[in-house]
Formats: sequence, structure tokens, C-alpha cells
Amino acid sequence: MEQIIYADILFIVNFSMDFLALYIASRLLHHSDHFIPLVLAAALGALYGVVSLVMSGNGLLCALINASVALLMCYIAFGAVSILSLIRNTLCFYGISFLMGGVMTGIYNLINKGLSGRGIIINGDPETLSSDIPPLTLIAIAAVSVIFSYICSAVSSRMKSRKTAKVYIRIGHKDITLTGLCDSGNLLCEPSGSLPCLICPFSVIEPILPIGLLPLFRDMKLGILEYADPQMSKKIRLVPMHSVGGSGLKAGIIPDEIRINGEIKRLCVVCDSESTDYADTQSIVPTSVL
Repeated sequence: MEQIIYADILFIVNFSMDFLALYIASRLLHHSDHFIPLVLAAALGALYGVVSLVMSGNGLLCALINASVALLMCYIAFGAVSILSLIRNTLCFYGISFLMGGVMTGIYNLINKGLSGRGIIINGDPETLSSDIPPLTLIAIAAVSVIFSYICSAVSSRMKSRKTAKVYIRIGHKDITLTGLCDSGNLLCEPSGSLPCLICPFSVIEPILPIGLLPLFRDMKLGILEYADPQMSKKIRLVPMHSVGGSGLKAGIIPDEIRINGEIKRLCVVCDSESTDYADTQSIVPTSVL
């Protein structure tokens, strides 16, 4: 029996799922939610989903193309400060997509029970996607999904506004004022003195770091410490850090002065070379110091 594939409906469904997966990934990875990059990335994924119906060839080549498209989508949506951060973002996007695919398969299986036994297969042979579910219903599902994601975004923004802090940091004769996201999940402490750690992107803290130590904070070139000023070396800390994207050693520094909402605190500032911001803020403040 001939099966009819609705390219426009397939595009809308793929766009909706990709948009939601990218949005959830942006929340988990503390990226800013900019509407246009997310839409462009989701549109690229949806377009590729339609074009792939007529693609055929070597399985390995198709897998490489799929991975390349996913990398490009994540680059458009989140940008990239390094290859590792782009790979991390893409793996997170893949994981969320697989999870959502399983959930949607379950939902469609439930829907099928009310469709007189007419089956529909998700993530299977493209020819099995036909008109079992009315097009208007699929459009409504996609629209509701996008609206729901922005409701979540609005709620998240309100919560974030209640949990931000003003951060002042001085190192030597240089200082900077930042916004900080207060996070109870930031339990990071530097190992030598167990000081709580404030996490900050390298691009933000770079202007006040000693010039001779920039390779250490940016690329973890530990050999720099051998030639550093002894007084400055005493302020440097090497901190093991674990996150969604993996784990590794990060460089930290004890500032000459740090204030949170105007109050003097004792903190270690850890440099995160793989991030650019955290939900529109410039640092992550441990709530234990508030």
C-alpha cells in the first residue's frame, strides 16, 4: 500500500522536537536562551530531517553527516569557545534528543490505541510516517510544545532574578564588577584551605588577571608557575572541578578583595575556560557564603 509522507508536517514535528531539545540543553549547560539562534538551529535540523528522506548511501557516511549537522546546530545555538565545549554541547543535545524520542514514542503508542489499531512508528522507516494523526493535531502539538518551552523560560527568568548577586573582585590594582548566579549546587572548594569557590569564565576575569599567568588560566599551562612572582604564586590554587561536560583541573586565584552584595567574603575565584556566561550572568556564586 502506498504511504504518503507530509514534508511540511514532518518539518514542523522535527522543528518542535529539535527546538525543545536545544532549549533543555541550554538550561542544563547554563547557556543564554537567545531566540533567533535556537530557531535557526532547530530549522536546520528540521530541514535536514526532511532532506534525509531522499538520501541514500553508505551507512558510515550518513552517520558522519548526521554528526556534522548536530555539531553545526549546536554551534549555531550555543556558539563554541573550544572544540571540547562544542562536543560537550552536542553530546548533551544528543542525549536529550534520545530521551525525548523515547517519551514521544510512548505517547504515540498511547495515541495509537485510539486510532482503531492503525500503527505509527517513530524513529523507524520514514515510509511508516503517514496520515494516521491529523495534520492539524500535529501542528497543535508543535505549537503547544513551543509555547510550553517559553513559559518554562519565563518562570526560570523570574526565579533567576531572585537569585542573583552583585560581585566585586579586586586583584592587585585591577578590579571588576560582575553579576552572579547564586547556586546551591556549587559546592566546589579549593583543596588547600577548603575555601568556597566562585566560578567565572576566563573571558570575564581575564582583564584583571596578571598578564604572565594568562596561559595558566586559559590553557592550564602549569609550567608558567615556575616563573611567576612568588607572592602571586601563593594566591594560585589548582582545583579539581566536575560538571555536566566532564571533569578536570581548573586554575583558581585568591583575590585581594571580593565582595558579594557589598559584603566582604573569603572566596577562591576559579576560571572556567569552557563557558562564556551562566544563564545571562557572569559567575556562579555558592549560596553557602550568602
